[in-house]
Amino acid sequence: MKKLFTLFIMLCGMTGILFAQDGLPSNPTESKCYVKCVTPDVYGDSTVQVLVRPEYRTLRTEAPKYKKVTKTIVIQEASKRYEYVPAVYKTVYDTVITEEGYNKIAIQEAKFSGSFKTVQLEPKTARWEMGPPAPDCASPNPMDCRVVCWKEYPAKFTQIPTQLLDKDSDITKSRIKPKYKLVKRQIIDKPATTREIAIPEKTTVVERMVLVEDENTVETVVPAEYKDVTIQVLKEKGGLTVWREMECDLTTEEGQVLPIFYNTGSAELTAASRKTIDDNLLELMRREPLIRVEIQSHTDSRGSAASNQALSQRRAQSVVNYLVSKGIARTRLVAKGYGETRLTNNCADGVNCTDLQHSANRRTSFRVISQ
Repeated sequence: MKKLFTLFIMLCGMTGILFAQDGLPSNPTESKCYVKCVTPDVYGDSTVQVLVRPEYRTLRTEAPKYKKVTKTIVIQEASKRYEYVPAVYKTVYDTVITEEGYNKIAIQEAKFSGSFKTVQLEPKTARWEMGPPAPDCASPNPMDCRVVCWKEYPAKFTQIPTQLLDKDSDITKSRIKPKYKLVKRQIIDKPATTREIAIPEKTTVVERMVLVEDENTVETVVPAEYKDVTIQVLKEKGGLTVWREMECDLTTEEGQVLPIFYNTGSAELTAASRKTIDDNLLELMRREPLIRVEIQSHTDSRGSAASNQALSQRRAQSVVNYLVSKGIARTRLVAKGYGETRLTNNCADGVNCTDLQHSANRRTSFRVISQ
């Protein structure tokens, strides 16, 4: 959706009946476009006197007057210093036990021989045991026909292997000799002493400037300073809405291409580009002092989108800065960089195109917008 209607009203191919509505131009020309503008305030020059510096006084100093005198000064008093005479040492040797001797113990383990011991598991026993009943017993009580016998059982034994102590454990001791080390030591043969040395005083002759007459001041009055300043005074209040007839190709969102070129990666205008702006855009803005113009700059898709966006913005701004240097108010200009977002062909990222095809996307254009 076009967004031009937020900035200006483009009227093309309308009939006179439509233009008469809602404050639109009453006598439009068919197939013409119109831009709604607001007349600016009109200012005139007036001169006022401004106090740029009030009256004040200056103070000038007169240097003091001196006379020269000399004086001998002791810069270092007499004193004494003491010189240190270091001690004299001699070497002695001491025998030091580094590891004392001790009794080393050897252990002889106990010795055993094998044997067996007989152990009674169950004692010898005897008991009455009843036999089975007789099959032909005539008594109703089966116990009447049974035989009772006295039966003996022998004791039960087992043999347990055992060990007999032939020789108990014992120890033997052997003496380990101590270890020695010969240590070299330095002992004082002659103690340190000091020697007293006298230091004479030092003097210097100093020239002194003795004050004869003190510094004083001289006062001077400086008159006030004024400056004539030319100011702008409102002579005619603007705000009147007017319609300006404009070529339709100057009001479309794509704008009209300015045939200007830049060096690779640069936003600086060449001499040829400045002349093109003078002959086209500058002349239009001077002829139509009420319109505002948007400067649009575009790049091809080569390079990153962020760098292309920044480059296009710098290039659009360079056109704006040039027009301002030519006397066009900055409020009448809008710099807009579009980077690679408005390609005129299909040469997007990843598409193989010739340099000529890419060059169609490297363009700067302008369009008229309402004030």
